[in-house]
Amino acid sequence: MSSAISSVDKVHIRVLVNNYVDPTFVTEEKFKDLVIQPERNAGTCVGDHGLTLDITLMKDGNVHHLLFDAGGTNGTVLQNAMAFRVKFETFEKIIISHGHVDHYGGLFKTLEQIQETELIISPHAFNQKYMLTGKLTGMKIDPQTIDYRQFKKEKLIFQLPPFKEKLIRKFMEGRNITLNKEITRPTQIFEGCWISGEIDILKEDEISHGLLYQKDKVFYEDNFRDELSLYINVEGKGLVVLTGCCHCGVYNTVEHAKKVTGINKIYAIIGGLHHIWSDFNTINQVLTYIKSQEPQIICPMHCSGLNFLMAARTQMPDQTPIGVVGTQFQL
Repeated sequence: MSSAISSVDKVHIRVLVNNYVDPTFVTEEKFKDLVIQPERNAGTCVGDHGLTLDITLMKDGNVHHLLFDAGGTNGTVLQNAMAFRVKFETFEKIIISHGHVDHYGGLFKTLEQIQETELIISPHAFNQKYMLTGKLTGMKIDPQTIDYRQFKKEKLIFQLPPFKEKLIRKFMEGRNITLNKEITRPTQIFEGCWISGEIDILKEDEISHGLLYQKDKVFYEDNFRDELSLYINVEGKGLVVLTGCCHCGVYNTVEHAKKVTGINKIYAIIGGLHHIWSDFNTINQVLTYIKSQEPQIICPMHCSGLNFLMAARTQMPDQTPIGVVGTQFQL
């Protein structure tokens, strides 16, 4: 826990990559001034399976710019950023939430636009990742039972694109870009802004199932020691919790945020919540916990799934805006 609790005056967050784009979706009156939709400004944008958030922290006239994830395919971040006149050279830090391609797929194109920044990635993100597919999608199995050749033949497993450190270092050549792989513990990176480090697992059943990693030719169930979330304390409002996929689970991620910062008030939860494979019973359990935290904003995007979004919009209609490419949160 921090010895002193710091804060920001405001944080602005713009969605640059998300699964959905809709230039006809208008700003809802109930979220006016907090959640602003891009409308026609998103006319040239594309949706892609991934997530990227452009974050601006403001405190006493000082401004800091962060990029949280660089997801989607190579060109998505650049095309969408162009629509909103994003200046890549202003990003002081780029944080990759975990080692899945939908969160780093646009990183290399992004690095081509930048001469100086700090790139923050967990060392565990570079483990080779796999996903169970077909009838095993989203299921928990003993990884020692996996016969890779047979699983692959039956289309029960898929090797995700490898995330290679040496390729990152190649893009860093000739630029003043540093790679920070040391943030495995909670770390304050700016006043009022923390990176989670490895998220404490208080409830193991919250962890996403059906995802694996391989090390030294041995399969392991992924416990997501590479997953990083952002926690931002807005003065007088509480914590904004930003998640890439929330593979560690909403409960674990939010409770970790409160422990790290010493702040119990949750202002907003924004990002991927990975309930695309969940049944309604599970979704309702998660929403019961979220409601108990009384956030002003809950915006499930990317891998959260349409069922989760619809359930949240039904159960928490005054707290759940829709997030699309270009949505801006002014918190």
